[in-house]
Amino acid sequence: MNMTLSRWLRPTAAIMAVAVFYAQVVAPPLLQASFWEERRQTVQRLSSCEIGKLAKTIGPYATIREAHLAPSHPTPLIIHIQDLHGHWEVQRNIAKVIEVLQRETDHPLLIGVEGATGESLQDFYRVFPDKALNLDIADYFLKEGLITGAEYAGMTADPAPLLWGVEDANLYRAHVQTYRQLLPEQSKLKEMLSQLKTQLKQWKESHYPPSLKALDARMEAYHSSRLPLGQYVQFLAAQWDVTSKGPNDSHPLPYPNIAHFLQALTLEPSLDFAHVSRGQERFRQYVDLVGGLKTHTLFDELDQL
Repeated sequence: MNMTLSRWLRPTAAIMAVAVFYAQVVAPPLLQASFWEERRQTVQRLSSCEIGKLAKTIGPYATIREAHLAPSHPTPLIIHIQDLHGHWEVQRNIAKVIEVLQRETDHPLLIGVEGATGESLQDFYRVFPDKALNLDIADYFLKEGLITGAEYAGMTADPAPLLWGVEDANLYRAHVQTYRQLLPEQSKLKEMLSQLKTQLKQWKESHYPPSLKALDARMEAYHSSRLPLGQYVQFLAAQWDVTSKGPNDSHPLPYPNIAHFLQALTLEPSLDFAHVSRGQERFRQYVDLVGGLKTHTLFDELDQL
């Protein structure tokens, strides 16, 4: 039995030695080479898709947050724009993104829009021979919230993109009908909420101690956009300082990110923003020398710092 064990032990030990040698010595360089080869291929695919050029083109109006590459090439480029309804500046930037992208191609861009189905009727608003008049009308509609940024581009961009509604008409009308059915109840609900707020305010006035009243007032001011974030955080940090320290005791704020934020807030009044802006511009001019793709990659890394 010992002879049989010895006969199998030596080959097994040899195999284990070879496996350990491969795993510790041979495999790591191969894996590292494979990793960098994949990175190189990814960079080449990014270059072919011109993501860097795209980032530079739309840079003044938008930021690329994610980029997903198709396994086969060439493939159509699909851009998803995150919207913010009713915000004039956001809609204006969306229009600018569409305009600059439209100028990069000879054929109309296909723009999928919500709240509509099928081909848009923006050509109806472009019938006026006076382009300045069309622009004035579009500006008014956009500022009043009557059109979106995509519709603004459809009315003013030259050449005009093709706007196409992506909604299911039946589902959209069903949702609109549900909304209309709930509208008569809106006034009743607002009245009920108003009464509850009044009762709650009276209850707080008679039951809250002064410190809790102060906290509640600042919470309400912050959430109603009447108190800036910096002042709100400073107040909260001051409450920690008061409640956690004794006469001869010291307890630093146990939230490092908030501590860094407060430190930056303290330093902010001493910053020379004109000097910072000039430095940023010089830095961008320097980075532009590297190339569109590397510029995009570097700015992505800087955004994460």
